[in-house]
Amino acid sequence: MIKFIADKLWAFDAEWIPDPVAGRILYKLPAEMPDGEVMQHMWRQAAKSRSLIPTEADIALDSHNFLDYGVERPYLKTNICRLVSVSIVIRRKVGDGKAKLYLRSIPDNWSDLAAAKERNIIGKFLGGLENGMENYDERDTFNSKGFRKGVQLIGYNSMGADLSIFIQRALIHGLPFKKFNTRPMWAKDGVDYFDDKSAYNIDMQKLVGGFGRSNPSLNELAALSGIPGKMGTDGNDVALLWLDGKLDEIVKYNEYDALTTYLVFLRMAHFAGIFTPQEYEDEQQLVIDLIADLSKQERYTHLIAYQEEWSRLKALLQ
Repeated sequence: MIKFIADKLWAFDAEWIPDPVAGRILYKLPAEMPDGEVMQHMWRQAAKSRSLIPTEADIALDSHNFLDYGVERPYLKTNICRLVSVSIVIRRKVGDGKAKLYLRSIPDNWSDLAAAKERNIIGKFLGGLENGMENYDERDTFNSKGFRKGVQLIGYNSMGADLSIFIQRALIHGLPFKKFNTRPMWAKDGVDYFDDKSAYNIDMQKLVGGFGRSNPSLNELAALSGIPGKMGTDGNDVALLWLDGKLDEIVKYNEYDALTTYLVFLRMAHFAGIFTPQEYEDEQQLVIDLIADLSKQERYTHLIAYQEEWSRLKALLQ
């Protein structure tokens, strides 16, 4: 379970869509084929069975429309997808045992399409993790000179998806992150974002998950704990929102999930005895205060609905 809470903590969630460039390369599609049609082809290929002889269902998939809202789409490997957004709840200790919270998104200004470029998202996120590392010596590959501190990264299925896609896509783009890749000789020596047993890399699904069908989704675990789960937008529709130019809806949805990830983490920290009952209440109040402060700005008015849903769910469990 959770061993401690670091001075710098990021609870994050990322959103991605099928990468049309990957689709054109892997399936030898025409360069002029529209992005939506490329995605359609990628979903159809992923949905087909592995049978050597095409079945009637496979043939039917060639005309199946995956470009309608509400339609279930097959999961695509993260390496053939591209990042479009990442949202982070940042917790920093500010002295006397107190903490301050921030909500950050990349891109933050959803009208800035340049900021939504994947290289920018990867660079700012992984670069931010590198900037947070302490006691790092680039001449020492294994950092054997002492305990290395850094950002404590919190996610849900992050090792299986959210963090993995950052690593895979950084590799595909040819982006170097030496500090991020430097690992300690032993797990006890601090930051290691490649080790799911590192105290600085917490994938909550691995901590609470069962096997197969017993694995709870973030939505289920959150909602049953009185924390907002999925609100309005379905992650399944993120690609369609992107095609429709609705980056703002993607970022709003992403910020909901980041808040949910952080609140579930607080509950797990309380379960692990990191927080007393009163401290747990105080930590939740920091989130309430953050939402109240941010929602005064037009950019963050969507957070009002999140707070209302949180209050509704908590009332149901009293």
